[in-house]
Amino acid sequence: MWNWAKAKTVEEACRALEITVQTYYRWRQKYGGMQPAMAKQLKALQKENSRLKKVVAEQVLDKDTPYWSLACRSVSTGGGWHRRAASCMSTLLPVR
Repeated sequence: MWNWAKAKTVEEACRALEITVQTYYRWRQKYGGMQPAMAKQLKALQKENSRLKKVVAEQVLDKDTPYWSLACRSVSTGGGWHRRAASCMSTLLPVR
């Protein structure tokens, strides 16, 4: 493995690491003065934030799904969904 630390230019180091110069500068802007432990913590927090966003989105969808649509789907599993759905929706009111 070639010692990229001995490179005289950024281009040489990027070539040795097989990354683009643009990637190098993007990483430098994002992680410039961070210690490796801080970068790992940032990644962990980003992952947790992403997971929490998904949980919130699922809760919003669950809250906004009308009760009658869930009831009609469970009633109409065996074909003829369109006929049963009409009667199902007429008897149940959406609950919010």
